[in-house]
Amino acid sequence: MEKSTHEKTGFIYIWYDKARKMYYIGCHVGDEFDGYICSSDRMRKAFRKRPDDFKRKIIQRNIPKSKLLGEEHKWLSLIKDDELGTKYYNHSKRHFGHWTNTTYADSIRKSCIPKTKPTFTEEELAERGRKISESKAKRKEEKLAAGVPVRKPNSVVVKRGPQSEESNKKRSESMRRAWSEGRNKGTSGKTYEWSEERKQRHKESVQGCHKNRETKNYSESGKKAWSEGKFANRKSNNMKNYIWVKRVSDGSRTRIPKENFDPTLHIPGR
Repeated sequence: MEKSTHEKTGFIYIWYDKARKMYYIGCHVGDEFDGYICSSDRMRKAFRKRPDDFKRKIIQRNIPKSKLLGEEHKWLSLIKDDELGTKYYNHSKRHFGHWTNTTYADSIRKSCIPKTKPTFTEEELAERGRKISESKAKRKEEKLAAGVPVRKPNSVVVKRGPQSEESNKKRSESMRRAWSEGRNKGTSGKTYEWSEERKQRHKESVQGCHKNRETKNYSESGKKAWSEGKFANRKSNNMKNYIWVKRVSDGSRTRIPKENFDPTLHIPGR
């Protein structure tokens, strides 16, 4: 049986957000009703929150896959520069590539490879340090020749030696006096004692908290809350359902739910 040489086709669509009065133009290879929304993270997020505000229109159908990006670029080029990101969810109208372009995808993957720091020998480090010192000395001479102060007028280097016992004693007394008179910023310089009644209330409150934790009702209510997903936003319970990916479109890193991972749009890993 011979392999079919029939080329896949796609379509160009435009979304309209009636709440924000914004548009989005894009293309997709596949069926019109396969559930595909768009490749814009901003628009997808808005669509999931309020899908009733969005309406899609197919503006061109049955376009061969090889010509789809070119046709999409024709429509994008009609957008004015000041409308990108404001009237349109689209942020760019350049025809720079797509996930179908293997060269572009390979360039994104190569950018994920960590760069190694350069290594220097002892002679190279010594030569590098000598050049830096000479450069600093030259800049200092140029400033002095031009009459520019090397240091800022208010920056004065104060070199303190060991302090005498008498000096330390005077400094200590001065600080104590400042605290007692309430001259230090943010404090009155006075301490207040709790009354016996307040101490007793605090003690009973703390003891009551510990007693509640030991009761069966407390533990059962905690288990029930976890089972109902009330603590779904906590990392210990929720982060296992997320993965780190790098977007193919712009190379930015993000964390998305595992069910939203799309190998055509995301590269797994940090």
